[in-house]
Amino acid sequence: GDTNEMVYMITGKVKQEQLKTFGDETEKAIGKKIGFFYNGKVLSAPSPNVRLDSGYFSITLYPDYSSDQAHTIYNNLNKERNSD
Repeated sequence: GDTNEMVYMITGKVKQEQLKTFGDETEKAIGKKIGFFYNGKVLSAPSPNVRLDSGYFSITLYPDYSSDQAHTIYNNLNKERNSD
């Protein structure tokens, strides 16, 4: 692909009460794919190499996402993260 294409990355951390589930699911996905979904669409599908107990994640949005779309996704994820 074009090396001049913009790529967006969203980083975050799951809620405290979701840490065990996140760790368990990433452990099950070692050597496989695990999907990050947003509005029914796969945003990213990385292959974890280890169990992720920290809860930290990053989602890379490739060039088919505009800046506006990336910001909307980030804002909505952040709003959901901070609800409750």
